[in-house]
Amino acid sequence: MNFFKKSKPAIAPESVIKNFGLVSERRKGIAKFKYDVLLIEKHGKKRVVIRESTTLIGGETRHFEFDAQGITRLKEALASALKMV
Repeated sequence: MNFFKKSKPAIAPESVIKNFGLVSERRKGIAKFKYDVLLIEKHGKKRVVIRESTTLIGGETRHFEFDAQGITRLKEALASALKMV
């Protein structure tokens, strides 16, 4: 395993079309979690990305990408959940 291998960023800054901003922020102990929603273009296709950033152990960022079909399913799930809240 090569610990010194360069890693490419999951999302290049120039691929971000629109940053919808911070959706949620929470603390758990000493860690802080932030969630942003981005519209990006990757391989010529537009996708919605939920980016999770954490300050735990030097910081980590994870990305959850959704294509058009995934966005539609997510929208339906969120609308259904909102009715139950």
